[in-house]
Parts: sequence; structure tokens; C-alpha cells
Amino acid sequence: MILDLFPTSVYVDEFSLTDTERDFLLSVPLNRNDDDVASVSSTRLNEEEGYQSFLRKVDQHVYEYAFNIMKLDPRYDLKCHGAWVNRNDTGDRTNPHHHSNSLISGVYYIDVEAESQGAIDFTDEKCGPFGKFFTLLNYTEQQIRNSHISQIKVKNGMILLFPSILKHGVAMNRSLTPRYSTAFDYMIEGEVSGWVNRMSVTL
Repeated sequence: MILDLFPTSVYVDEFSLTDTERDFLLSVPLNRNDDDVASVSSTRLNEEEGYQSFLRKVDQHVYEYAFNIMKLDPRYDLKCHGAWVNRNDTGDRTNPHHHSNSLISGVYYIDVEAESQGAIDFTDEKCGPFGKFFTLLNYTEQQIRNSHISQIKVKNGMILLFPSILKHGVAMNRSLTPRYSTAFDYMIEGEVSGWVNRMSVTL
């Protein structure tokens, strides 16, 4: 018998945009990020009126992931406290990173080419089952139990949700067309109790 301990669950689903939602997402102003490897919008799109109908759709998926799949206590209130649009032009990439000050992060794919630019890479911080000093061991079969990097091929209309601590990135865009996505962070609001202390989180 094998017991797989401490799995990391990534939520995958799909939904469509209205023309108005798509037009808004593709029209927001973008600037080069600090690393100069991609273009991003303001990270406060969640506060803009034009983002709200899209955000209500995302909310439904976040609640499904948090409360029905991860079994988070429904007495917590989950709120989006950051959202932005990403554009990766030819040669752009997204360096591996995680999202601080957040519980659940996600991304929705607006316009991607599935074959040439449509993948996201997730990295296990443990660097595999035997730790960072043994990441290059040979295996007779590559599978989930012995891998520390996992790739998900994405497509237009797909939403991914995952714990914000999970490191992720996007390889270089080798196509001649830009890759558009929108990302978002969610945090709990309310009282969080520990064994010997408690705190109140307000967004």
C-alpha cells in the first residue's frame, strides 16, 4: 500500500467571456514589469467597474475550489485583493515566483496559442521526493511521485486556481503573437484562530 501525503491541488475549469469583458481586458493600459520580461497592467483591476462582471464569474470558481474541494471553513469570507492583465510578447517570459500576502491565486487565459505559448510551469519547492540534492536522479518512469516540475498546457477560456505559495512561471513566448492572461489573488477576511492566539484579517 502507498499513501501519498500532502498533495497540492490545482483547480482547472473553463468559462467564456462576453464581448464586453474581453474588450475591457484587452484594452487596459500595460507597462513593462520590473524585470522587463513581460508587460502588466495595474494590479488593482479588481477595483475597476469594467472588471466586476468577470470577477463575479471568478468568484464562483474560487468558492468551489476553496469551500467544496479544499474544505475551507465557509465562515471565512474570501475576497479578491489584487488583479491584473499580463501580456507576453515575442521573447517575453514570466520568471518563477509565488504570490505573497495571499491564500489562493489564479489565472484566466484570454488569448493564447495552445501549442506555441500555452503552458504554465509549476515547481515543487521541495525539489522532488528526495530533496534538492537529488533532483537529477534517473527514473524508469517520470510520474507525479518523482517529479518536481509539472507543466499544464492551457487554452483560451481556461481558469486555473492554486495555493498562492505554489511557485509558477511561463516559458519564453516563441510565437509571433502576444499571449494574454489575467491573474488574481484572494485572501480570507475575518477571524483566524490558532491554538494560543487569534487575529482579525480585514481587506
